[in-house]
Amino acid sequence: MPGQDITKWQDELNRVENLWSEMLHISEQQLSIMQTFKPDDEASLQQLQELLSQRENLMKKIDAMAGIHDEADQLQETIQSNNSDIRDRADVLYQAFKNYQDRIMPLMISIQKNDEKMKSQMSEALRVMGKEFVQARESARVNRAYTQAGVTAEAWFFDDKK
Repeated sequence: MPGQDITKWQDELNRVENLWSEMLHISEQQLSIMQTFKPDDEASLQQLQELLSQRENLMKKIDAMAGIHDEADQLQETIQSNNSDIRDRADVLYQAFKNYQDRIMPLMISIQKNDEKMKSQMSEALRVMGKEFVQARESARVNRAYTQAGVTAEAWFFDDKK
């Protein structure tokens, strides 16, 4: 059972919830950028990279606080004990954890939905970029054929025999 009082436990849970809220905010920003994304827009690409970096940092912080779930499992086991004082305290702490879970689940679901929309938009952007790349290669090939780049106008022969 966590060796902390309800206030410290609530503070830990609130910190993790705030991290998930920040993650949702970042996913909303990413989705907003992707909705107006143009493959040749350097500013949008830079913003996306910065948001991805922020998101990775948040995930590391959330992972570092994953011990909360282990502590909640211990609380659940403690609730089964015979000692009523410990059981009551564990029950209060576990209920706080359940309330926390109820608050973060909608955040996680919203993040997942935003990620799915963003994935779809990224796939479309990649498809468009690929199509533009193929067109650019074809234009370059046509240009070389038209200007006969790489083809000499006259043939030159050197006679080394003398």
